[in-house]
Amino acid sequence: MHVHTVLLTFADPIVVDALVRRMETMAGRIPGLIDVTVTRNEVEGPWSADLALTTRFVDLDAYLAYRTDPVHQAVAAEVRALMVDARTLDWTADP
Repeated sequence: MHVHTVLLTFADPIVVDALVRRMETMAGRIPGLIDVTVTRNEVEGPWSADLALTTRFVDLDAYLAYRTDPVHQAVAAEVRALMVDARTLDWTADP
């Protein structure tokens, strides 16, 4: 199983709730995507992100296909238009 996590920071945190709902719309619509978890930050600090998106895929090939999937691309375009910073972490996990 491949796991992809993105930590996102936005100029205006008021957009977070709408983006959480938008990111969750990817679930069940992209081949090989097992699940989507979007978590809001609960404790502010100098190194804090506003939210984390964690997606799990059946394998690395499914993740690589996801990167160009039209459903993901539409959501990513909306997120990129509002974010000021993002960091990703990818790893292989036992199923």
